[in-house]
Amino acid sequence: MNMIDIGCGNAQYSSRWLKYIKETATFLDISENMIKCARKNAKINNEKNIPIFLGKGSFDNTELANGTYDLVVAMHVLQHIDDVEQALKKIKAITSPKGTILITTYGYTLDDWLNRKHYELLEVLRFPRRMLSTKKYLSFSGSNAVRAVKKEFSEVELFTYNNDAEVSDIDSIMSYYTSSMMYRMSEGHLSTDIPAYKWEKLESKMRVAVEEELRVSGVIRVKGRVLIFRIIK
Repeated sequence: MNMIDIGCGNAQYSSRWLKYIKETATFLDISENMIKCARKNAKINNEKNIPIFLGKGSFDNTELANGTYDLVVAMHVLQHIDDVEQALKKIKAITSPKGTILITTYGYTLDDWLNRKHYELLEVLRFPRRMLSTKKYLSFSGSNAVRAVKKEFSEVELFTYNNDAEVSDIDSIMSYYTSSMMYRMSEGHLSTDIPAYKWEKLESKMRVAVEEELRVSGVIRVKGRVLIFRIIK
């Protein structure tokens, strides 16, 4: 009946489910730009013309009514929340009885070449110390995520999606890198205090590194691991 996507991003996936929703859909994200993109995608996919609510804000600070949502979606968002345990409790609380929760996160991907090079460049370019540790990124991924979810919920279905790739086109690699940049840093809204020239320098140095790696090895192997939790409250 009612759906909410917390940390919706551009809502390119969740907006496609609007055809199954009977009453309302809510899209929440901390980024104004993402909300604008979500609004556009929701408009395209809202064939039934159900009421759509878009909100700018973080999930942990947004007041939401308990027992309201029959489908709660949290795709690649909980690794950006400081208190995962409280976030899972809040997700449980806002879900209606017998409602469904869909959570996705990474199964350890920190061993792929891009991530290793990324953290190396962060240190070289003297990014803030908080960005140099992978601890926060790992706090809700792989077996840590499985333990956290199963601690809060009793009925959990777990699916694993692997999308390993060998990529040799530099533009494709850079597009993949920049689109995943915020996830790789587990920074979310905290990164807004970093000046634009720093991002530009990071991308420039990454492109040089990618070019060199392709010259030597011919391809970059990207390991894709996604964990999908389907929970019935």
